[in-house]
Amino acid sequence: MRRNAGMIVLASVVVIAFGLYMVAFTVPFTQTAVVTRFGKVTHVIDTPGLHFKLPSPIERVYEFDKRLHVQENRLEQFLTADKQSVIATIFATWRIAPDDEQKVVQYLKEIGQDEKAERVLLGLAHDAMGRVIGKHNFSDFVSTDPAQMKQAEIVNELKTLIAEGAIEKYGIQVETVGIKRLELPEEATKKVFDRMSQERKQQATELRAKGDAEATSIRSEAKRDADDIKSRAAAEAARIRAKGQVEAAKYYRTFAMHPELHNFIAQLRALEKMYGKRATLFLDSDDPLAGSGMFTELIKKRLAATQPAEPEQSKEPPLTKVK
Repeated sequence: MRRNAGMIVLASVVVIAFGLYMVAFTVPFTQTAVVTRFGKVTHVIDTPGLHFKLPSPIERVYEFDKRLHVQENRLEQFLTADKQSVIATIFATWRIAPDDEQKVVQYLKEIGQDEKAERVLLGLAHDAMGRVIGKHNFSDFVSTDPAQMKQAEIVNELKTLIAEGAIEKYGIQVETVGIKRLELPEEATKKVFDRMSQERKQQATELRAKGDAEATSIRSEAKRDADDIKSRAAAEAARIRAKGQVEAAKYYRTFAMHPELHNFIAQLRALEKMYGKRATLFLDSDDPLAGSGMFTELIKKRLAATQPAEPEQSKEPPLTKVK
């Protein structure tokens, strides 16, 4: 009896375990479960934990990873709008639409497995790259002028095409798209270098022309300033000369009225040039100049003014002999 009771208990445990296995299942927090009944989707379970269903084959459970996936395309060669070859590869991150049960059901029907989703995204990325790269010029990808490059615009166009196709047809939600690698074919590398060199030469020529224009402008402005200064200086000099001529005319009239005064002043200047400092002048008593007391006094004052000052202890004036 005891042996039969043990067998019954064991069989009951096995039956219960098998029954639980047939009707119970767990959903990890990283996955989404889709329950189907006779092939038709009944509900989508996104809550982690223990759940129940009808035994198979009445109801089946399909689980999909809802975490973010990273998809990388292989290197492929494409032609730009101006018929230049580029080699590029892109990456994309995607997941099953987490908040849309219809998209989850669509993913189950159209994809079914994550491996197939990767193959689908490869095809979408290839088509998008061909369309986007084909309508952009080569300078939009590679250029010496950063302002001409349109990589951000190109990435946005790629994401739009890939994301729209993935969500509408397959229920795949594309999060990000980016260009991972961009290369040039070997035959195109020399052309690119030659064009970059030509662009640099053109920029250098433009800078030199701009510098020459600025230098010409500076020289012209300096010449205008110099001519203006010369004109004002010439006008001032002419004014001073005119004023001097007016003053000189006054003296000329005086000299014309008194010729002896002119001769007297001329003689004084001649004596100043003939006799320097510490000069002694000897005149004959019969010389008419010696008899002119005024002339003698003027000579003494003039010669005294030209002599250096004596030390303070010497009070005697310099010797001047006049006969």
